[in-house]
Amino acid sequence: MESLPLFSINWWEFIKETFEWTFAFIWLIFKILLPAWPLALLAAAILAIKYFLNRKPIGKELDSKPRRASPEVQELARLLENYGWKPELEKWDGFKHIDIAITQARVNIEVDGRQHNRNAKQALADLKRTYYSFKKGYLTLRIPNVLVHDATVIQETAEFIDKFLRENNDQLNDPSR
Repeated sequence: MESLPLFSINWWEFIKETFEWTFAFIWLIFKILLPAWPLALLAAAILAIKYFLNRKPIGKELDSKPRRASPEVQELARLLENYGWKPELEKWDGFKHIDIAITQARVNIEVDGRQHNRNAKQALADLKRTYYSFKKGYLTLRIPNVLVHDATVIQETAEFIDKFLRENNDQLNDPSR
């Protein structure tokens, strides 16, 4: 078999055949992968739906983790226990943590520091949280931090909260209302 000299090759024919073979190869790969595209799209849609159904509101991922109540909140809860209430500390209601929840009286108690009164964004967030609790049938008592720092004042605060809880409980259980 004779080899052809390089100059005797029909370059246009060579380029045409190379293009045809390349196109045929790409078309073959495309035809093989084409049936897989609907499956890939279906899998992507299922994953997206699963993600959106299982996700939490933005910023709430960290909020639902257990937190520890401050010593003042713990002391106030202990004093309320002495009055016969069953306080739940840092109770997660699906939206926020509640410092002290008294579910039998349908009252949430929030002990607020200074930032709750000085920052408009924080005050508005507190108002929204209070509204959320109200929609669920709970009253929210907001206790300034200054009422839980001193031993005498915290005792007086607990006494008044007990009075409030008893009156609220009486109203909840009054059939004439």
